[in-house]
Amino acid sequence: MFSQYQGKDISSPGEVFNDFLNNYLIQIDMNRLEVRRHGTVTSNPVYSGDDLLLGYADLVRATNTEIGCAMNMCSGPDGEPVITFYCLLNGKTIKENEEIYQGTTVNEGDM
Repeated sequence: MFSQYQGKDISSPGEVFNDFLNNYLIQIDMNRLEVRRHGTVTSNPVYSGDDLLLGYADLVRATNTEIGCAMNMCSGPDGEPVITFYCLLNGKTIKENEEIYQGTTVNEGDM
């Protein structure tokens, strides 16, 4: 996963990390995620292959339990700071039609 920020008002490293993750996680609010149903009680979200949801799917995937990130800051051609941010997860990148995580096993009427 990769992001780049540029501008005079670059925040602290913690805020950049927070923004980086939120840029991926917010995609679920704007893009549809398929759900595969098994019988009447189990629903598993499935990655549809949508590039906009790839970062989200990898971040919330149950098999990804560790994350490592690196940040580099330098001056851009116009003299303004540029931050390049990379993160690696300990699992494989999700592929189209793979389940993202185990869904609920509770009947809607039981909630």
